Amino acid sequence: MLMYVNLYSTGKNMDEKFLYNYANVNMLPEINRVKGVARSQILGSRTYAMRIWLNPDRMRAYNISVDEVMKALGEQSIVGRPGRLGQSSGIKAQSLEYVLTYKGRFSEPSEYEDIIVRANSNGESIRLKDIGKAELGSEFFDIYSSLDGHPSASIVLKQNYGSNASDVIKQVKEKLEEMKETFPPGMDYKISYDVSQFLDASIEQVLHTLRDAFILVAIVVFIFLGDWRSTLIPILAVPVSLIGAFFAIQFFGLSINLVTLFALVLAIGIVVDDAIVVVEAVHAKFEEFPNITPYMAVKKVLGEISGAIIAITAVMVSVFLPISFMSGPVGTFYRQFSITMASSIVISAIVALTLTPVLCAMLLKNHHGHERKKNLLTKGLDKFNSGFEKMTGKYVGLLRHMVSRKWLTFAILLLFCAGTFYVNKVLPSGFI
Repeated sequence: MLMYVNLYSTGKNMDEKFLYNYANVNMLPEINRVKGVARSQILGSRTYAMRIWLNPDRMRAYNISVDEVMKALGEQSIVGRPGRLGQSSGIKAQSLEYVLTYKGRFSEPSEYEDIIVRANSNGESIRLKDIGKAELGSEFFDIYSSLDGHPSASIVLKQNYGSNASDVIKQVKEKLEEMKETFPPGMDYKISYDVSQFLDASIEQVLHTLRDAFILVAIVVFIFLGDWRSTLIPILAVPVSLIGAFFAIQFFGLSINLVTLFALVLAIGIVVDDAIVVVEAVHAKFEEFPNITPYMAVKKVLGEISGAIIAITAVMVSVFLPISFMSGPVGTFYRQFSITMASSIVISAIVALTLTPVLCAMLLKNHHGHERKKNLLTKGLDKFNSGFEKMTGKYVGLLRHMVSRKWLTFAILLLFCAGTFYVNKVLPSGFI
């Protein structure tokens, strides 16, 4: 659903029937002409219709069934063309010609009430008004619509596939303001639901996530590597990867919606990870070879980790891509998500193998082995590195202890498999 518009009246001379028929005749055709609107409809059916109210007691007294009433209505309220009398046939001369006309289908309640339901040879007849009454009312009364206690007509708008929701809603709002100038006194409209509000909120959330990701990446990289140049490289690589993801979205005919935006939020972490891996590997080469140049360090790093990055990318894509081939409602719902995630991951790997190494060769400097200036920041970083190395040493010792006892490794693996199976059986399942 694209929009939900209520056409309402504060006056007492306009009820739901009038509002429905006014919107149906004057508003819906104009709204349907807006580019991007697939269909607009009014909830319920309050179209003007002639309603026949039958009295069961009188029908029982005259022994008349509903089928007889329906038959009489069908025979006497019809659209007919009687034809002509004396029309020239071309065989014999004809001086007079009469065109026969028929009133057609009845349009007044009194005409319906005069319909003869039953008659006999004595000239006695039973008319519809003898067993009921006719009135001009609504076709159905199954849905009632009101806004703040006032009668209203609820208009629902559907969007064409591939159209821009924000642009369509903007054009519809302009059209509504244009039609408002011709509204009768006391009539107005209110937009009760607007999907662009949720879309704008989602876009704002993505921007906030990008901001938070940049800040966290900068802090983490700076703390672990202690170099502002290393911090700058992932921050430059992330927007390039996301811009490439937008090109992929357009190439596959997708749109920016809640699903694709959610996929982009998740893809930010993967994009950042690839850039950090390359930067950290270059710093490892600086530490291993204190006199190596940034260019040679990048060259060695690409020879060592290129295969790993490609393998990780292939594994991640193989996880998300099969979802796009799922059928049914689930496949339709998640297809855009999987394509966005897979394209973001692939572009992230390409950036990690092309742009990130170039930035490392241009921006990084080998300061390993050189004495750093002592200040409050460097002292804090040195203390953090010292604590992190101690924790890493304990972790390595634990791994060596477990490697020497293979039965413990397999026992933990079986325990996790059993836990996964148990949780899968216990947790409730659902579509969303």
